[in-house]
Amino acid sequence: MLRAGGGALPASAASGVVNTLVLLQSAPPGTLVANRASIEALVDAAGAVGETTRQQAAKVAGLLAAAPQRRPVAYLQIANEAQRPLAEALAAKLRSFGYDAPGIELVGSRAPQRTEVRVQGNSERGYARWVGRNVDTITGAAPKFSTLRNAKPKVDTYEIWLARDLCQPGGTMIDGCKPG
Repeated sequence: MLRAGGGALPASAASGVVNTLVLLQSAPPGTLVANRASIEALVDAAGAVGETTRQQAAKVAGLLAAAPQRRPVAYLQIANEAQRPLAEALAAKLRSFGYDAPGIELVGSRAPQRTEVRVQGNSERGYARWVGRNVDTITGAAPKFSTLRNAKPKVDTYEIWLARDLCQPGGTMIDGCKPG
């Protein structure tokens, strides 16, 4: 109906377009980039619906234009120094795909029993799964996923926590652990 451009939309359809545009304003940058073509088509068609819709479409267009510069962030936490080469390899992989990986934090006994990927707030779940596959490739074990619902990051943000016993004597030793 919106694509046809024929005449005025029924009030319920016009309201749906506005609601969709408002919802897109809270979408993470990764979601906007991944759905760029469809969002651009909606923004282009929405201008004909009315002034309120045009204003909302303009806001979405601005966010869509800025989305590529708002790179996802992955924080890495290790339990011990023997894990550092694994974390460095993972950080390099993430950076090669456009993520910011600002550093590696030594967390010691605060590390979980099992490797985890923690998704902050409404960060893109598809990206979290991709991060998880890369963690699995490097550590040899699928991570546990959890969501930090109270977090409100400006960009897609993930925390990668390597398991406490990974690379420890008596724990899980894999290729890539720093020899002790």
